[in-house]
Amino acid sequence: MAQDYTEKVMKWLGQRHIAAPQQAYEQLLQIQGPPYRIHVQWTKEYSPESVRAAIIECRNSHITETAAFVDLMERAKHRLERRPPNRDLFQ
Repeated sequence: MAQDYTEKVMKWLGQRHIAAPQQAYEQLLQIQGPPYRIHVQWTKEYSPESVRAAIIECRNSHITETAAFVDLMERAKHRLERRPPNRDLFQ
Protein backbone atom coordinates (compact mmCIF):
# COMPACT_ATOMS: atom_id res chain seq x y z
CA MET A 1 0.00 0.00 0.00
CA ALA A 2 2.87 2.35 0.75
CA GLN A 3 4.20 1.86 -2.78
CA ASP A 4 0.77 2.71 -4.20
CA TYR A 5 0.72 5.96 -2.21
CA THR A 6 4.31 6.70 -3.22
CA GLU A 7 3.46 6.22 -6.89
CA LYS A 8 0.52 8.63 -6.61
CA VAL A 9 2.66 11.28 -4.92
CA MET A 10 5.39 10.88 -7.56
CA LYS A 11 2.84 11.35 -10.35
CA TRP A 12 1.45 14.40 -8.55
CA LEU A 13 4.95 15.89 -8.33
CA GLY A 14 5.57 15.07 -11.99
CA GLN A 15 2.43 16.99 -12.97
CA ARG A 16 3.96 19.98 -11.23
CA HIS A 17 7.13 19.64 -13.31
CA ILE A 18 9.17 18.18 -10.46
CA ALA A 19 10.41 15.13 -12.33
CA ALA A 20 13.46 14.04 -10.30
CA PRO A 21 11.54 12.20 -7.53
CA GLN A 22 9.41 10.29 -10.05
CA GLN A 23 12.49 9.30 -12.04
CA ALA A 24 14.22 8.07 -8.89
CA TYR A 25 11.10 6.17 -7.85
CA GLU A 26 10.82 4.46 -11.26
CA GLN A 27 14.50 3.48 -11.24
CA LEU A 28 14.25 2.04 -7.74
CA LEU A 29 11.08 0.17 -8.64
CA GLN A 30 12.95 -1.69 -11.40
CA ILE A 31 15.38 -3.25 -8.93
CA GLN A 32 12.95 -3.93 -6.08
CA GLY A 33 11.43 -7.32 -5.40
CA PRO A 34 7.90 -8.44 -6.24
CA PRO A 35 6.26 -7.28 -2.96
CA TYR A 36 7.32 -3.73 -3.84
CA ARG A 37 5.89 -3.94 -7.37
CA ILE A 38 2.53 -5.59 -6.71
CA HIS A 39 0.75 -2.23 -6.73
CA VAL A 40 1.61 -1.81 -10.42
CA GLN A 41 -0.84 -4.60 -11.23
CA TRP A 42 -3.47 -3.00 -9.01
CA THR A 43 -3.46 0.18 -11.08
CA LYS A 44 -4.13 -1.90 -14.18
CA GLU A 45 -7.03 -3.87 -12.70
CA TYR A 46 -8.64 -1.53 -10.19
CA SER A 47 -9.74 2.08 -10.16
CA PRO A 48 -8.23 4.45 -7.60
CA GLU A 49 -11.63 4.43 -5.88
CA SER A 50 -11.56 0.64 -5.52
CA VAL A 51 -8.05 0.70 -4.07
CA ARG A 52 -8.99 3.49 -1.67
CA ALA A 53 -12.15 1.66 -0.54
CA ALA A 54 -10.11 -1.50 0.10
CA ILE A 55 -7.48 0.44 2.05
CA ILE A 56 -10.17 1.95 4.28
CA GLU A 57 -11.77 -1.46 4.82
CA CYS A 58 -8.35 -2.97 5.63
CA ARG A 59 -7.69 -0.30 8.19
CA ASN A 60 -11.13 -0.68 9.78
CA SER A 61 -10.93 -4.48 9.83
CA HIS A 62 -7.24 -4.77 10.76
CA ILE A 63 -6.53 -6.85 7.65
CA THR A 64 -2.82 -7.39 6.99
CA GLU A 65 -2.70 -10.11 4.33
CA THR A 66 -2.26 -9.27 0.67
CA ALA A 67 -4.78 -11.87 -0.53
CA ALA A 68 -7.48 -10.41 1.72
CA PHE A 69 -6.65 -6.91 0.47
CA VAL A 70 -6.95 -8.02 -3.16
CA ASP A 71 -10.30 -9.62 -2.31
CA LEU A 72 -11.47 -6.31 -0.85
CA MET A 73 -10.37 -4.47 -4.01
CA GLU A 74 -12.32 -6.97 -6.11
CA ARG A 75 -15.44 -6.47 -4.00
CA ALA A 76 -15.07 -2.69 -4.20
CA LYS A 77 -14.59 -2.92 -7.96
CA HIS A 78 -17.94 -4.68 -8.36
CA ARG A 79 -19.68 -2.47 -5.83
CA LEU A 80 -18.45 0.74 -7.48
CA GLU A 81 -18.81 -0.21 -11.13
CA ARG A 82 -21.19 1.84 -13.21
CA ARG A 83 -24.62 0.43 -13.71
CA PRO A 84 -27.13 1.46 -16.34
CA PRO A 85 -29.62 4.01 -15.03
CA ASN A 86 -32.88 2.66 -13.67
CA ARG A 87 -35.34 3.64 -16.40
CA ASP A 88 -38.36 2.82 -14.24
CA LEU A 89 -37.82 5.97 -12.20
CA PHE A 90 -38.64 8.19 -15.16
CA GLN A 91 -41.67 6.38 -16.55
